[in-house]
Amino acid sequence: MQNGSRTVRLMLALVVGSSLSTAGPLAQGCADVCATFSLVKTDLTVDEPVFVNLTVANELDVPVAIDLGPSSYGNLRATLVRPDGRTETGGKPAGFRPPGKALLGPRSPYSALILLNRWFQFDQPGLYALDIELQAPLRTERGSALPYAVQGHVAINIGPRDALRLQRMCGDLADLAAHASSRVVALESADVLSYIVDPVAVPFLAGLLQPNMWFEQQAVRGLGRIADGPSVEVLTANLSSPSEDARVLARGALTTIRRTTKDPEIRQRIDDVLR
Repeated sequence: MQNGSRTVRLMLALVVGSSLSTAGPLAQGCADVCATFSLVKTDLTVDEPVFVNLTVANELDVPVAIDLGPSSYGNLRATLVRPDGRTETGGKPAGFRPPGKALLGPRSPYSALILLNRWFQFDQPGLYALDIELQAPLRTERGSALPYAVQGHVAINIGPRDALRLQRMCGDLADLAAHASSRVVALESADVLSYIVDPVAVPFLAGLLQPNMWFEQQAVRGLGRIADGPSVEVLTANLSSPSEDARVLARGALTTIRRTTKDPEIRQRIDDVLR
């Protein structure tokens, strides 16, 4: 997503209520190749999408190649220290996203948006400390490694859960998924919605499973992450969907919830429908 897709930037401005900074300020103080990770939005609450913006300024007179890896996340590694002191490590998330390769022209900027919820849940208020780096080296156009690190430390302060704000975000994402003129933006919107692991997201994810939609994978994954009673009910209803993909995905999600849930009532409910 070199220099950030304009349509995806507009989507995120809608969702997080903020516009993204460009690489201009970084380039002004950069003599060769400089990179930074920064929060797209600092006014954050429990369970909402948390984005960081990777910005790279190439002030060299030659092109620089960057490779974020499979699904635009595979070469990134992140460690998060939670407010309770526990440490988590980010792995490669599932998703439809394309490989994250780009060639930065001489004296050109680059930016990429990274949804941290693909790795971590921000499910309690407090201060989180993120360390993130690109493990694949920057390279010349011919493939030689360059000695410039792409890494950063980001402090993330999460406020208390705001159900009304989450509901508005879910509505904006679901509406954009349904009406976006670009398939890329529609899928990205549905994908971001699937990572809002909060009960308020359930009806919006259920809406993505309507017969005239094509977001079965994103919707079912989101419902499977929430894994509460209402999400199990939606998944159960989709065992009789006219879409074979929706039926298969719903059964797989219910099987996973059955294996991982600590709620005996949910486990019994799934047992009853999967017999």
